[in-house]
Amino acid sequence: MKLIGFFTMFLFIISCMSNKHNVKNDAVSKSNPTPVISDTTSYFNLLNATSEPWVAGIRGGGSGIEHSFQIFIISDQKLIFEKVWMKDNVFEVFVSKNQNAITSDPVQYTKNEVITVRVSEFQRVNAEKILPPLQYEGEALIGFKVNGQQKYFIVKEIKKLPTLYRQ
Repeated sequence: MKLIGFFTMFLFIISCMSNKHNVKNDAVSKSNPTPVISDTTSYFNLLNATSEPWVAGIRGGGSGIEHSFQIFIISDQKLIFEKVWMKDNVFEVFVSKNQNAITSDPVQYTKNEVITVRVSEFQRVNAEKILPPLQYEGEALIGFKVNGQQKYFIVKEIKKLPTLYRQ
């Protein structure tokens, strides 16, 4: 009889310790809701991210930086890439496939295709500062929609390419 009582007490203690651990983990996960902070989401994989400064080949042609995000689509759901935030600036995106020229025409893409999301940052004075919709740690924040629902993806690092002197 003592053995059954001891065994019951042992199971009770183990059960309490297990429940305490689960409650503790739930509290931590609920108190820190953050967007995905990696190079992979359930919608796409970020293959690479680059920034390439450029200078026009003619006087007065200006200069700027081209930012490119090469993305492999892994979802069957419809994705629409809308904006990219970098520091205090927001940029409209252009989407292309297979490094084709940028076009204002909508680009159709599906699962298992590679696309490039591009933004152009022209060097300008007194540009309006626009804060991103959420705080993030990284070099860029990509805004996109999945079936109409707004999502964000944090780009932790962007590879800096040498300056391109256009002709």
